[in-house]
Amino acid sequence: MGKNLTLIGFMGTGKTSVGYICAELLGWAFIDCDAQIEAAHQCTITEIFRAHGEAYFRQLETQHLAAVLESSEQVISTGGGIVTAEQSRSLLLKSKASGNKVLWLKAHPEVIYERVRSSQDRPLLKVADPRAEIARLLEQRQQWYELLADAVVDTSTLNLQQAAEAVLKIIGQW
Repeated sequence: MGKNLTLIGFMGTGKTSVGYICAELLGWAFIDCDAQIEAAHQCTITEIFRAHGEAYFRQLETQHLAAVLESSEQVISTGGGIVTAEQSRSLLLKSKASGNKVLWLKAHPEVIYERVRSSQDRPLLKVADPRAEIARLLEQRQQWYELLADAVVDTSTLNLQQAAEAVLKIIGQW
């Protein structure tokens, strides 16, 4: 395991977009764990959820995270629910001992809803009341985000460039 920056946080907080900008500015590789899973399995995450369920997807997520963390100088964008799997949390905690920094991107529930409401590829929000589901999942996951995070950036009022600059400012202090 090497020196990386891993972004955790709920869907719609900017992990992929901010991560890509950070990777470019650092001259590091950008790894989108969800995109890797989709490419490896030649189907969307929604299709994986539909065909095999969330537990199966979380196993895939853990396997891909383990492989990604073997390399260095990467900005890693994880799926919002990666923290729900104990094995993934253990991998992230172990990686911190090797120099990996974990940053939690967060946003207010209403901001998240506005950012993701038109998306068709959010399987956990295919419910009658997505706002309530966002609040429920955020409450459930907060303890794990807090456990894993070296620092937090609230992206609620930031554009992507501002959020990336806030991340880089934090990691420049390490």
